[in-house]
Amino acid sequence: MFKSLLIAGLFSFGVSAATQDGLSPLPALNAGAWADLSALQTIVGNAHYVGLGESVHATEGYSQAKLRVIKYLIENMGFRAFGIESPWNWAKPTMNYVASCQGTPEQAAQGIFPVWYGQSFIDLLQYLCTYNQQHPQDPVIFFGFDDQNSPMEMISDLIPRVEKVSPADADAVKSGLVKCFGYNMTLNDYLKLAGQVEDGTVKISDADNASCLAGIDTLDKLITSKSDATKDDWRWISIDAVGIRSQQGEFYYAKDVVKSYQARDVGMAYDIDAFHDMLAPGKKTILWAHNAHLANNLAAVPAEQGGFHNMGSYLMQRHGADYAPIALVGWNVVYHWPGQGIATIDQPIAGSGEDLLHAKFAGQAALVDLHQSFFKPGQVYQLWQADMVPAEQYRGLIFLDHVDPMQAPQ
Repeated sequence: MFKSLLIAGLFSFGVSAATQDGLSPLPALNAGAWADLSALQTIVGNAHYVGLGESVHATEGYSQAKLRVIKYLIENMGFRAFGIESPWNWAKPTMNYVASCQGTPEQAAQGIFPVWYGQSFIDLLQYLCTYNQQHPQDPVIFFGFDDQNSPMEMISDLIPRVEKVSPADADAVKSGLVKCFGYNMTLNDYLKLAGQVEDGTVKISDADNASCLAGIDTLDKLITSKSDATKDDWRWISIDAVGIRSQQGEFYYAKDVVKSYQARDVGMAYDIDAFHDMLAPGKKTILWAHNAHLANNLAAVPAEQGGFHNMGSYLMQRHGADYAPIALVGWNVVYHWPGQGIATIDQPIAGSGEDLLHAKFAGQAALVDLHQSFFKPGQVYQLWQADMVPAEQYRGLIFLDHVDPMQAPQ
């Protein structure tokens, strides 16, 4: 169930104030006024990174809600960078569109995972590029931070860079990576075998995996030995090296959900800081990802529900109070997974966080400050089908009573 959730409304908002238990009703997700989102000032505080999650991908409701929150964070709280859970290599055209408005938002969205190819995400890209045209001296920087680029893409990017900046080491680097999955493959071969690895038909051998990791270890030592390693070529080499390790682990542990996701999340956490420091140094940053990736410490969630050392746990270790994840959850959540049609998530159980919020906000939406008293301190509740102490995992929640499935762009 957990793996399916990870890979698996039009509202009318008005103005309202937070109640003493930390609840702020949100009468309309498409309103222009900001007062009902003012609780974000308290929830986010001075945090440099804000995560906006979702309990499942491929919805219009969550994307629409996040669009409005993103506008608020940019226009009222000074956020100037935006990263999304999508392969950074694929996202380069999207980055270029946000920076220049060249082309169309529909074309730009092709660089993002198709689980977000809906009207609200198209509207977000249009908003970001328009904002940047209007604020050329203070733009919003866009980047992808997922390491699910193909290993062959990362290897083919890395080798020429090493040949350029350290030609004497290029042969050693190539020979060290020769056993990594994706090395020297054609795109067709890679795509064919990648699906079989994930299905378990093809298994990466222990010996090949150990050889690949040893090669990456050697590459890491080369990177750290260079006094000019802060220059862009070396930064990209380091990003590629982390990405290759991340993808190798995700494929090697393909049948072990926890270890596979953990390998991926280590890489994503690294990429967020690397791209932030390289592309948007000092800029307050919004992160768009699944709730599971953003949580402060998903290892505290029971193992059978998918507990693992997730991306957010690494960001929390590095940034502490400077990291503020906000989960998006819903009572009736309908999603439209590309190629698989429309489906509905199981109804939340009695006593879950969604159940309690549904009882209070049936037919509505709400912003929840988890520092306040709606959820009892230290008590475990179920949120998006995982048992947790909400305030230990997130700064806040956005609750939607109904979440519409992703809609094709108009």
